[in-house]
Amino acid sequence: MYTYIQSRFYRAPEIILGIPYTPCIDMWSFGCIMAEFAMGYPIFPGEDETDQISLIQEVCGIPPTDVLCKGQRKTKFFNENNMPKLVSNSQGKVRKPGTKVLEDILECSD
Repeated sequence: MYTYIQSRFYRAPEIILGIPYTPCIDMWSFGCIMAEFAMGYPIFPGEDETDQISLIQEVCGIPPTDVLCKGQRKTKFFNENNMPKLVSNSQGKVRKPGTKVLEDILECSD
């Protein structure tokens, strides 16, 4: 297992959280690339890993507790109650989990 894998915009949550990964991370990246083809810009353009996981959570919500418990890097992004540490990015924006809908972002429902 490598410590740096996948470009940030296409990086799967398991990589960010330090969870042992499988080939499923490639499907995540593929989905991100397909969304980019459809929209013309990256769906999760994080400026760093904290912003990246925050962007993902805006759309996908907070990862399940059993997933977070596997994360070696969980404490960087979540508190002891498995709630996200809400921090502002370089533009002062604080991203909140579950506040965006994928269909709205992609402007389609299929």
